[in-house]
Amino acid sequence: MEKKKGKNLRYLRENNTREVLKHLALNGDSSRIRLSKELGLSKMTITNIVNDLQKSGYICETNELSRENIGSTGPKPIMLSVKQNKLMAIGVYVSREKLICSLSDIANGELYVDQLKVNLDTIQETFLDNVYMLIHKMLERDESIKENIIGIGIATVGLVDIYNGVMVRSTDFLGDKQIPIREILEERFGIPVYVSNDMQAAIVGEQLYGYGRNSDNCLYIGVTHGLGSAVISEGKLITGKRGFALEAGHMSIDYNGEQCDCGNRGCLELYGSLPVLLRKSQTQSLDELLENYEQGQELAVKVIDEFIRAVSTALTSLTNIFDVEIIIFGHEGSLLTRDILNQIQENVNQHTFMHNEKTVRIVSSTFGTLAGLRGATSIVFKKFFKGEVPWDGIIRSNHES
Repeated sequence: MEKKKGKNLRYLRENNTREVLKHLALNGDSSRIRLSKELGLSKMTITNIVNDLQKSGYICETNELSRENIGSTGPKPIMLSVKQNKLMAIGVYVSREKLICSLSDIANGELYVDQLKVNLDTIQETFLDNVYMLIHKMLERDESIKENIIGIGIATVGLVDIYNGVMVRSTDFLGDKQIPIREILEERFGIPVYVSNDMQAAIVGEQLYGYGRNSDNCLYIGVTHGLGSAVISEGKLITGKRGFALEAGHMSIDYNGEQCDCGNRGCLELYGSLPVLLRKSQTQSLDELLENYEQGQELAVKVIDEFIRAVSTALTSLTNIFDVEIIIFGHEGSLLTRDILNQIQENVNQHTFMHNEKTVRIVSSTFGTLAGLRGATSIVFKKFFKGEVPWDGIIRSNHES
């Protein structure tokens, strides 16, 4: 029984330590008193954890004053912050246009970013070598911080087996060959690797660092080569049995519509993906299409109006199913004008089942077209906060929590 108790106390202490780091990383500087109140931990527990984290160099004291004590008399609380470059991750965002790699700090986001343009004619042969090169460049930027990198996150287009770290399929990009990317990269770099679909990664980035911080129920819509989506419900990412959950681009909004490549009819992607919008509007870029729309060009107005109707229909159904309170448009969808988003927002709020009792808010992604890149490192940091990333930085002292 004593052995089991010791294990439980150690687990509790490690969990509390990660909670302190999470609070400081996501909410900014804080005092010991505020940490105690907001985390529901005793002052002694906070003192012990803070002492250990300071001793190991993960947090430091700052000269900032807490806002509630500015102008007050008496001793001022000492503020604490996560020390920069002590907890870091490498992220790789795999899109059909570019491979983008970042080195990111757990509190301050991207420190370095590098990218390679994708050549679709050779990508199947060069993909892994290009990923190796980008990661190596990040590791070589500063020899002193290698030991502070806790993981590598891969956010990629296509179907992903998130549980086994396998890129399953992206037929028109990397083909149908499965790529065990986690196993390959862990063997090469000796760093834990975590893999996610880019839409699921993007919403995790929003959950930790963006609009999702204030909502436990949100929906992410990524308008890009296809049309992808992800949902946070009651604070948890919905992934499904194999990690393929919520392929909203292949939900039918017209069972009499044209046939999609997936075999279904009237899929949302046939009305809302970027290639479809550009083809129908006879434009070369979304910027050009939106400019024509703003100027009232007839074809552009027709195409955008159809897009608004189609997406509104799909989002109304998804809102009824998942009861979300915020919808985030990301990837190229973050470029949509406020006017377009307002029209979609009005449609959704008029037609949801509970439209008289709630208002769904629609916003552009905090990270714009690079939501997938922020998501790549966010999946590492989220797992770290949950205790799923190995970490030798915790000093296991004899203090009781």
